[in-house]
Amino acid sequence: MLSGCSIIRRTSDINVDDRTNDTLSTDIILSHNISNSDFQIQKAVIEIDGEEGRQNLIANMKFKIPGNWLVSLRSQTGLEAARIYITEDTILVNDRINKILYHGSPEYLKIKYGITTKYLAAILGDFIVQNRKQQNINCDQSEFQIDEKAANESIEYIINCRSEKVKSIRTGNTRNNKEIKVEFSRFQKENIFYYAREILITDSENETYILIKLDKVVAFDDGEITFIPGKNYEDIVLR
Repeated sequence: MLSGCSIIRRTSDINVDDRTNDTLSTDIILSHNISNSDFQIQKAVIEIDGEEGRQNLIANMKFKIPGNWLVSLRSQTGLEAARIYITEDTILVNDRINKILYHGSPEYLKIKYGITTKYLAAILGDFIVQNRKQQNINCDQSEFQIDEKAANESIEYIINCRSEKVKSIRTGNTRNNKEIKVEFSRFQKENIFYYAREILITDSENETYILIKLDKVVAFDDGEITFIPGKNYEDIVLR
């Protein structure tokens, strides 16, 4: 019905203090994941403060089930700086400024950031778990922690019972003790999507600060996601 009929556009900022529940089912949290459907983030403003100084970028992101991602990063003047393609088993990056094609496997993300491609949607506030068996959460304290562990990676979810969404995650690699924390705020419902409009990412060593502001999330129905490698680009393996 949602895809075949004209939909009245509903947009609202959710005030989490207005909602209370005694218990919360994990099925409800999972039902709010934006990665339950193909989607496109038409515009995201990214502020990065790290070792190389401060940068401001504009991003466009497309996602297609079961887990294909295409991200375009542009300067504020509109020049595309990079295009990133990620699937279950592949990472490709067109560095258009330096004419370099980077390629690697999901193991690169796991070693460097402590997260595999399966959990990428968690960076946008989705609740991604291996065991999808329903459980009820006691919401007496308004927040609840759920730990997801697999091999050398782990994700700590803090669930806000009022918003029925992930408030923050902490993820890291136990082999190098590096971790990142992601905090979500300004939750919004728009048509079938329920998401955080602001995402703050910091690392355990306080070397990098990334603030992402999502402008709009819409359904993606333009067919398959394709990636065209840069012609005559230098080829470098991500390690």
